[in-house]
Amino acid sequence: MRALIVHVPMGFSRDDWSHNYINIMPMGVLSVANHANRNGHHVKVMNTAVLGSRDEALESVLERIEKERFEVVGFTLHWHLAAYDVMFAVEQVKARAPAVATVIGGSTASIHARELMALGASLDAVIQGDGEIPFARYLDEMSRGEEQRDLALVPNLHWRDPGSGHVAFTGLTHVANREQADSFDFGPAALYGTRDYANGSSMFEAIRGDRTKTVEETIEDKWFFLNVGRGCNLNCIYCAGSRLAQERYFGRSEVVIRSVDAVVKTVRSAHEAGFVS
Repeated sequence: MRALIVHVPMGFSRDDWSHNYINIMPMGVLSVANHANRNGHHVKVMNTAVLGSRDEALESVLERIEKERFEVVGFTLHWHLAAYDVMFAVEQVKARAPAVATVIGGSTASIHARELMALGASLDAVIQGDGEIPFARYLDEMSRGEEQRDLALVPNLHWRDPGSGHVAFTGLTHVANREQADSFDFGPAALYGTRDYANGSSMFEAIRGDRTKTVEETIEDKWFFLNVGRGCNLNCIYCAGSRLAQERYFGRSEVVIRSVDAVVKTVRSAHEAGFVS
């Protein structure tokens, strides 16, 4: 199955992109794509934040869908500030490429999966919680004919029946453990290139101790964010990734830390691809 995963920044729906925010992709999106590729699929990742305008971004997404015959398009919804823009992008892509299946994953998507699925028929599915294994299995089922596929076999999946429109949920049955987290590849292999990645933070200024305007994020494609684990043991009131939220929405009762060898492997792959760190 051929799939494209798209990151959409806050501000995607606006004509003026000069103040876009959340240009960085969630760290798990690359491991989701890489795991699916390891299991026989063809998945690529692109970041629309690096493009100059909404029209340019949409045309680029649609061009890649047509040229590479993508049948599934995934969208990242990790930070709630980008929720409207992500749903706007889903509707635009579905309207112009109605044959593709659309699926969303990420932290905010996990917390508000039911609400997102209720917004309209443009969205076909939401993956709740850890996405690597569910997304690969979703592609497994989508690669079968309509008569043979059984999306009820995909863990953590909210999906819409194309006939009845009924939304079903398979249950939060998968949580990545330490061994699985170590086996996942968080490196940049699924990117088209370093230009298709942007951390969106003023890292050079931050390292020097300079004050930065976080609401005017730069597009920086040299610094690679490193994933060393998942979960949290704190309950900060402002954070949807706190310990209680992790348990309620992701099924994670404890912090999972990847091994040193696994982290070093990610650092090496990022460096070989041309990233600083």
